[in-house]
Order: sequence, then C-alpha cells, then structure tokens
Amino acid sequence: MNIRDMCKDFKRLSGSSNTISCLYKRVKRFGERIPGMEEFDQLSKVKVLFALSTQVPDDFLNELRKDADVQVDGFNRIIKYEANDGTLNLEEGDLLTKRKLGSVARRDEISARAENDEVTESEEEGAAERKKNKGYEEEDCRNR
Repeated sequence: MNIRDMCKDFKRLSGSSNTISCLYKRVKRFGERIPGMEEFDQLSKVKVLFALSTQVPDDFLNELRKDADVQVDGFNRIIKYEANDGTLNLEEGDLLTKRKLGSVARRDEISARAENDEVTESEEEGAAERKKNKGYEEEDCRNR
C-alpha cells in the first residue's frame, strides 16, 4: 500500500473533511521530522522512514550506518536496512524497489497537484498565524 492509498482509506474510514492531498502532505511532513524526534528510538525511526519512503538526511544516515548496513536510492530513501546485531532487517523486493524508483517520475506531478488543492479554513488561519509569528521572529533577529 502506498501513502496516497493509505490517506484515501483514512479519509473514507474517518470521514475527514481534509483532501487526500492535504492528508498526504501531512504524512510527508511528519516523516521529514522523524530523525529529530526524541520520542522514538532509532529502530522505530528506521521503520517509519522506510514505510513512508522518506528522504533520510545525510547526518542521520551516517548515524544509522554505525550500527547497520543501510542502502538508499537516489533520493536518500532507505531501500535496505540490516542491523549489525540482527534485530531489524528491512528490504523491499525487486518489484517494489522498481515501483518506488519509477514513482519518482510522478513526483513532480503529485507535488503540483498538491499545491493546487483546497485548504480548509482552519489551516488557512493557522498558516496566517505562523506567517505572522515568523515575521515577528525575523524582525526580532534583525533588531539584535
């Protein structure tokens, strides 16, 4: 199952009013924050990054490679993980790996569609508040 299908199922089962693209972007943003989250141990982070096909930052990848054989694709997404102590082995089959690499061609199309989807009113208000707060933070930095 890919992330978009998971979002479709979530929307159908939960009755969420968010668009599929909105849910997809939220999942991807969550995945990007995984390496820095203290709430997860390293193996849990690896599992989530692998499952979500999230790009792994180089510094975190180097950290992972101290304890495991880690292979990534051209976008730094984990395609194989073998812990040195044998506690975790993740590897996609050849067909799945080919599908993942083939999906890169559709990445730009998905991104473009996601940018054009509707945003809920509460999300617009939240974005406006974040921009406002960011403006204050930038102003504070310039005045110091």
